[in-house]
Amino acid sequence: MGASPPARGFTPAPRPNPCDCSYTWLLLDNLRQLKGWIRIAIQVLTTLNIDVMVPQMFCIPGMTYYRSLFDLLNIPYVGNTPDVMALTANKAKAKAVVAAAGVKVQLVCLPLEEYSMDKDQKPIRNYSDKISQNQSGDLNLVAKDTTKAWIVNPDDPLTEKVWDAAKKCHTALGCRHYSLFDFRIDPNGHPCS
Repeated sequence: MGASPPARGFTPAPRPNPCDCSYTWLLLDNLRQLKGWIRIAIQVLTTLNIDVMVPQMFCIPGMTYYRSLFDLLNIPYVGNTPDVMALTANKAKAKAVVAAAGVKVQLVCLPLEEYSMDKDQKPIRNYSDKISQNQSGDLNLVAKDTTKAWIVNPDDPLTEKVWDAAKKCHTALGCRHYSLFDFRIDPNGHPCS
């Protein structure tokens, strides 16, 4: 396959088994070694006959470069395209786009620490900070460690206003499949992005 020399202390198989999920971190001595690994990764992806990819990487490279790779390989994926993800990752640009589409935009500074953290006991949020499961198996959203999130009744007069603003944002940003927006309701009952 013409792979580059192996990374420090790591000898790869000539061709990774795509069903083997036991791969570990790959530490490279220099970027030239990456060239061979990219070739192998592309070969594995193209031989898997993937029907659809569900992105789970929400870092900038995961939202842009890796989605672009799947575009190049003609492998469909759920969610927005790399250009939309790059735009929405830049909050100022995204707000300018949705403001131009007629959505009221409010610049708000979030609290410096939105979730309770402890550098020794809890240095990073995990799944239990986002979702919990009770004894009967029901799932509950968890917000800020102690308060549960809630679903607004669809008959609430604000629901239609928020849905309208969300649809405008979705269209203005060029989203596809799904989108997620945070809104605050101003004192007059109007949603602000």
